[in-house]
Amino acid sequence: MRRLAVTAVGLALASLGSSCRHPVTPPGPWHEEAGYRWRDLPVPSSRRGGVGTGAGAGFTELSASRTGISFTNTVTLDSALWNRHLAQGGGVALGDVDGDGLPDIYLTSNEGSNALYKNLGDWRFEDITAKAGVAMPGRHSTGAVFADVDGDGDLDLLVSTLGGGVALFLNDGHGVFTERTTEAGLASHAGSMTMTLTDVDGDGHLDLYVANYKARSALDIYPPQERAFNQVVRQVGQRFEVVPKFQKDYRVVDRPEYNLVSMQQRADPDGFYVNDGTGHFTLVPWTKGRFLDETGKPLAAAPEYFALSAKFTDVDGDGAPDLYVCDDFEDPDLFWLNDGTGTFRAVPRLAVRNTSNSSMAVDFSDVDRDGNVDILVVDMLGRGARRKAEIPTHTPLPKLIGQIDDRPQWQRNTLLRNRGDGTFEQIAGYAGIEASDWTWDVLFLDVDLDGYEDVLATTGHLWDVMDADTWERIRTTFTGAAWRRELALFPKLALRSVAFHNNGDLTFSDVGERWGFGGEDAISHGMATADLDGDGDLDVVVNRLNSPAAKPARLARGRVQERRRGAACGRTAARRGTEHRGCRLEDSRARRPGTGATERGRARGNVPLGVRPSVHVRRRHGPRPHHRGRLAAPRAFRGARGEAQPRVRNYRAASGPGHRAARGCAGAPRGAVVPRCLDPTRPPPCRDAVQRLDSSAAPPPGVEPARAWGDVVRRRRRRPGGPVDHVGARRRARLLSERSRPVQPGRSSRRSGSL
Repeated sequence: MRRLAVTAVGLALASLGSSCRHPVTPPGPWHEEAGYRWRDLPVPSSRRGGVGTGAGAGFTELSASRTGISFTNTVTLDSALWNRHLAQGGGVALGDVDGDGLPDIYLTSNEGSNALYKNLGDWRFEDITAKAGVAMPGRHSTGAVFADVDGDGDLDLLVSTLGGGVALFLNDGHGVFTERTTEAGLASHAGSMTMTLTDVDGDGHLDLYVANYKARSALDIYPPQERAFNQVVRQVGQRFEVVPKFQKDYRVVDRPEYNLVSMQQRADPDGFYVNDGTGHFTLVPWTKGRFLDETGKPLAAAPEYFALSAKFTDVDGDGAPDLYVCDDFEDPDLFWLNDGTGTFRAVPRLAVRNTSNSSMAVDFSDVDRDGNVDILVVDMLGRGARRKAEIPTHTPLPKLIGQIDDRPQWQRNTLLRNRGDGTFEQIAGYAGIEASDWTWDVLFLDVDLDGYEDVLATTGHLWDVMDADTWERIRTTFTGAAWRRELALFPKLALRSVAFHNNGDLTFSDVGERWGFGGEDAISHGMATADLDGDGDLDVVVNRLNSPAAKPARLARGRVQERRRGAACGRTAARRGTEHRGCRLEDSRARRPGTGATERGRARGNVPLGVRPSVHVRRRHGPRPHHRGRLAAPRAFRGARGEAQPRVRNYRAASGPGHRAARGCAGAPRGAVVPRCLDPTRPPPCRDAVQRLDSSAAPPPGVEPARAWGDVVRRRRRRPGGPVDHVGARRRARLLSERSRPVQPGRSSRRSGSL
């Protein structure tokens, strides 16, 4: 049974750790129940029945000299600028690979070699990577997970990579692995970020869901002039299409509700694999009835979204694991309900009213102990003074009158409280956890054993591409940097990791420093938990970028944790001071079974440094513009990765419909009213900002021509990551209604105004 416990923990993925030593009271005897067992864990009397933030609870970070873990996930600046996705960090998996009863540590590297450390006990670890055969040098690993996929009783290893999909290593039972990726049916060229496993159809085998991103962004492949809208998209009759050269990287999306056509970068579709029980996986097509839309119809096409994280758990209490997928940028999150046979249906549109914008990671817990599973999704909203100095990542399109099921996205964390009737209310602001800085991974853990699970989150990034000062400097000065190196102009964003204490009343308190979890500034990504020293409480390991990673530490208090072999269960017990092991746990407060789901296997180092690159927009209909002179459009960017916007030079339209109304050049400040060009001597590059398809009749005498509001391009806030000289990437016009106004005496008809 000891081995089963380790197996469950090994599936948890990615994070940072610490803890403090204290005298350990032996736990009580095991009590056998139907399908599981439990035993009392000692809880310090100073905390029982108390309130506050768990005095005495917390973490102590252990040094490399103490543990023998010298691994560092190092990524050079040149490599990160060549492929920005390498800056998204690595993962960590914990599990007993050799059957000695102690969980071992596996860490992934984005550029170098991965490392496997054998747990020798007493916080000492030995590097056995070469002997185990799991180094994977130069394969750009992003995450990992231990799971028994072939049913032989030992932990196998799955590793996600950029450009190589998921690699599978089968364990011989003694900690020596053999790669069987191709034989297992997992060979792929996808840019994979996160993995999550569970038995979706009740056949006893662990099935696999892979959250895919993209191996390399088109922003790192093509120079700005080459990926301009008019170079990528062409008009054929009344429709638009991507030219053959760019069809593998871009797609055209028609938005009739906004009268727009947008160009968006393609991502690698996620992969769902069914396990036959022997470790052989079969990829399930998206359009063959396994995934259904809100109306119950099969999907017409595979979602090409930039997925950063995914996780299974039973959200609706029917005994079948459901699935939540976090998608980056403006890609919508995917929330699937399992009917018990492994068929997933999208949650009703009105069940979730709004979500995070750049969803980075997700975890589940019953935060208020009402018996319902709640959902926490983290984003990148800054805290304290930094929020006032950052440029948001997202500017929503205008709200459409009468539309109530559009599910808008906002740049902040989302805490979806389960009402128990199939609907969720968003209460992150009320709970006090709407902001946790640039967050990569999140997990619930009852650190102080008060019966309520607390929140741990890892933070930081290689470039702070939301820094407003840098954007202003780029706007007002000539940097001279090549387009591939402009990300390097942004400062490093090293932050303290975050811990929130659950107060038990749907609110949380910031206790990161008090608990020793946010001790030093760093770029932290993947996180995982396990009882590394056998004292009965869970310790945390974190993978960091360009600094010593994996600092295991001992947790001061135990944790209520249900576990099952091959999968980490997705619910925790409502009862304090008990530990549950088995496949099902009957929650006395919820009066329903909680099924287990395996944790994702990736160091939640998923947010890219800038993909979903260009969304250039052209307006479908509207009168031709009447501009005078050259105008400068605001800089666009994607709040989490940096792409600059161009100045836009507008030309008087040629006669007839279908003319090109505006061309763009290098940039002015984003979000501003379109002013006169700041540098009239600088020739504009050839790129269209707006495309109008119709023209209207001339205005009557005495009336100023209608303002071409569609040509005032208010770029969507970009997530950092793209080259700052990119002309139109991620651009989306904010269109206001066309209107005419009388010419005021003594005033010119020159355009002015604000968006």
